[in-house]
Amino acid sequence: MVFHGAVTGLVLLLAARLKPGGNDGRELLRWGYPILLFTFLYEETGYLVHLFTQRWFDPQLIDLEYRLTGTIPSVWMAERARPWLTEAVMAGYFSYYFIIPLGALILWAKRKTENFQQLTLSVSIGFFVSYALFLFYPVEGPRYHIPHLHPPPAQGPFFYHLVKFVIDKGSIHGGCMPSSHVVVAVLVLTALYRGAKVWFWVLLPLVAGLAVGTVYGRFHYASDVVVGLAIVPAAFRLAGKWLKAYNSKAYVP
Repeated sequence: MVFHGAVTGLVLLLAARLKPGGNDGRELLRWGYPILLFTFLYEETGYLVHLFTQRWFDPQLIDLEYRLTGTIPSVWMAERARPWLTEAVMAGYFSYYFIIPLGALILWAKRKTENFQQLTLSVSIGFFVSYALFLFYPVEGPRYHIPHLHPPPAQGPFFYHLVKFVIDKGSIHGGCMPSSHVVVAVLVLTALYRGAKVWFWVLLPLVAGLAVGTVYGRFHYASDVVVGLAIVPAAFRLAGKWLKAYNSKAYVP
């Protein structure tokens, strides 16, 4: 409770102190501080995942994917896994842990203020929508629900173990539908395409590896990725409309 109160107090303090029109550093913090909170909020959803229902909905997704594809995509990928492929997609998966601040700092450094704002706001929307769906439609994911159907993993020498360490230490049980990793990574790419296209092409292979790696690594069903991709355009457009209305208002200090 003390920690929760401290975080809440810090957010209220920042909201009160960081008014529009400050210097560059204050503006960066005013728009960027929510990025620092999402790891904390993600961990909180782990305690609330059965707030509305005690049920896991994995059987529905497994049945849907089997009907559509004739297989379970995570199992199909696991049966064809190779150590070199594991390293490639796990490198992409690990890129999630730096792609949000990297994308934001690139746009900020290039003075693409509106693109930077749209990135931070759309990522916030994407996270909150994802976290809400975690609670309304709890899903364990393949590694918890059907581990017996997968063969032993084809371990790569570095990124496999790095990702496994991070997942074992920081992942929650039940935050699968949708893949918030895919949601926010593609939102960052979308913002970079608008404001820093060279970086879009640089990071595109990593994000593609991330999307494949969520299923290849048994963290998500393919359905989680598809729903995550469907959230992206709505979140980005909503952020753009909100910012257009916000920035059209004259700021009076």
